[in-house]
Amino acid sequence: MKSVFFFFVLIAVSPTFAQYSINDKELVRTTFAREFDKAIIQKYLDSGSNEKINAALLSISHSEDTSFIPSIVKLDDEHLEFIAFAIGQLGENHLSENFLLSKLNQKNSEQLNFSLMSELGKIISPDKFDSLINNYSGSFGSGISLLISNYHLRGLKYDRKKSAFILSDELSGTDQQKFKALCCAFRTNLCEYIKDDIISTLNGTSSFLDLESIETTKRDILVYSLACLRRLKFFPDDEKLFQSTLSTPHYPVIIEAIKSAVYKNNFSVTDFLVYIKLLHNENLNVAMQSAVSLKEINIKEDVSSFILEELFSRSLDKRILGELSLTFYQLYPNIFFRKWEKIKTLLYAEHILDVYNLLGPAYFKTDSLLKSYSSASGMIKIKILELLLNGKNNSTGSTAKFMIDVLNSSFAAGISIVADGIDSTFIDRYKNELKHIIINQTNEYVHNSGYIESLMSLANLALKISKEFEAEILELLLNSDLYSVRKFAESKLQIKFSGGKEMNYFENIWNNSFKFLSAIITTEKGSFEIEFMPQYAPVSVGSFCYLAQLNFFKGINFHRVVPGFVPTCDNMKKE
Repeated sequence: MKSVFFFFVLIAVSPTFAQYSINDKELVRTTFAREFDKAIIQKYLDSGSNEKINAALLSISHSEDTSFIPSIVKLDDEHLEFIAFAIGQLGENHLSENFLLSKLNQKNSEQLNFSLMSELGKIISPDKFDSLINNYSGSFGSGISLLISNYHLRGLKYDRKKSAFILSDELSGTDQQKFKALCCAFRTNLCEYIKDDIISTLNGTSSFLDLESIETTKRDILVYSLACLRRLKFFPDDEKLFQSTLSTPHYPVIIEAIKSAVYKNNFSVTDFLVYIKLLHNENLNVAMQSAVSLKEINIKEDVSSFILEELFSRSLDKRILGELSLTFYQLYPNIFFRKWEKIKTLLYAEHILDVYNLLGPAYFKTDSLLKSYSSASGMIKIKILELLLNGKNNSTGSTAKFMIDVLNSSFAAGISIVADGIDSTFIDRYKNELKHIIINQTNEYVHNSGYIESLMSLANLALKISKEFEAEILELLLNSDLYSVRKFAESKLQIKFSGGKEMNYFENIWNNSFKFLSAIITTEKGSFEIEFMPQYAPVSVGSFCYLAQLNFFKGINFHRVVPGFVPTCDNMKKE
């Protein structure tokens, strides 16, 4: 387990560009409680203070209450980005749609138009969207890629060819327009219509691949150009581009290059030898990704001997060996079977289980897996469960009893996996026993924050038994102390969400919201700093700082940090 330590930096947060501040306790309280007191919010909207008005708009964005819209669209345009954000979060509304359309203008800054287009995509009606796409001439300014992307996410139909034509036009614009267009093409799978434009954009930016330092937007253009090619399963037959993308010092670019370069036309042995060197890259993530992506190569020559040499060289990290063994099986299954017993001795248990998942039940003994389960680590337990659930005979004998025992255990992940994974045959055969377990487990963990996903999985399993039984379980969940569990139950029952977060910890959270500027995280791999932004997310920041001081995170495996994300918890009760 990796060691993680938190050090808090006691430096005052600069009020520059702040929205929420230390003086906004009552506004944050009513937002946290999901009450959205209109008297408090209106007072902020009428204050004449830029910071207070923006803070009110951030609170409104959480409310799901469209009755705020007539008030906020009357605010001064200097708040336009915050108004647009709130409108986008509140959902489809005719007044909101017309308001945002009226604000689109070539005279706007590029950033403002990006914001307006992005939020408009979340709420625009199909008729207005079609009209805008059919008559688009660039007169609204930049950002239409964001509108198309967010409209697509709503699952609505639209003219894909015309939308792709617009993206092609955007690829001749500014670097920001290019980046947004490539993101949109990737997310909407419109890459196929603009393949040549994507290649041209990649070639036009490739001169930056060898530089030690690169502007963020140009780096992102490279990343998403390569991502679009990966989606197309295509890479140009260009040796210079192939080698420069795979040797770039820029981590996000080389990761995407590894994923896309395997689709190079006429992939040769020389190309393979260049690619396989990445298995020895000093960055473990780069090395592992190369082992994973290698299985996608389409090469005429037999390169199995090179892969075997790497597998048996004992120079690779075991995690890389695990991924490479899976790749070897998928490329050369016959040779793999002949070498399996030797390969198996080189792998961690989790990778052996991954291989078993590919090979099938003929290659492992179920009884051995069942016996090893109780003493296994959490990760290995998960792998064993997934392996057994993938088998055809999990609803009879010792395997069925094992599944029932796991469902009735205190292992939260196991409860979720079994509840989600057992099939209709299993459910029909053990219906009464399952009902008894679901009721008991729901009552046992209904207030426990460590079992949120388990409770939801149990409710979903209840539905597979009967609609009436699901309703019975959801009624139990309505009484949970956990906000997200109550919200889940009310959504399933199609009743208006009552909100009402527990306020017991609000004072502790608030007292920590603006107390620290950042946290320094020290692990066995090095240190990094998380910057706090309480001006936008005081509750998330306060929760994190409060819990860290309680050693809440002690003993939790460090996994990764997502940029722009602050860990928080739904409930502070550590059982």
